[in-house]
Amino acid sequence: MTIQIPDEIVLNGRTFPLVCFPDLPREHPDLDTRRQYDPFSAASDCARGYVATWEIRNQHLFLSGIRGNCHILVDEPVPAGWFSGVLLVGEGERRPGLPAFLEPSYDRELRIMVEKGRIVEIWRLDENGKTLLLPGTY
Repeated sequence: MTIQIPDEIVLNGRTFPLVCFPDLPREHPDLDTRRQYDPFSAASDCARGYVATWEIRNQHLFLSGIRGNCHILVDEPVPAGWFSGVLLVGEGERRPGLPAFLEPSYDRELRIMVEKGRIVEIWRLDENGKTLLLPGTY
């Protein structure tokens, strides 16, 4: 299996790769998720058919861009109130030498807990263990 193109997330103006793949809702008034054909979406490293860009602003998660066979229908980022779960964010260098079928691994990882689009907690994991981060310190 080919390693998939990661979604991206923007935190405090910096862009990071996501090591997970948050879903889009089946129906949303600001999104077209009918999975129309797009040449980008036909690649083996894009099995979902799209790559999303997410953003955290004011302790909330937004969908700010999509490439591929889904589209945002409005001109501003869409509040991601449909999403609850954990976002895994790669920080630092990607570790080399892992088999291609494994998820990418990074020096550090952020775990962002989200409930209905609202950021609940952010943890940084590294070789020293896990650290709870305060809002605005990530």
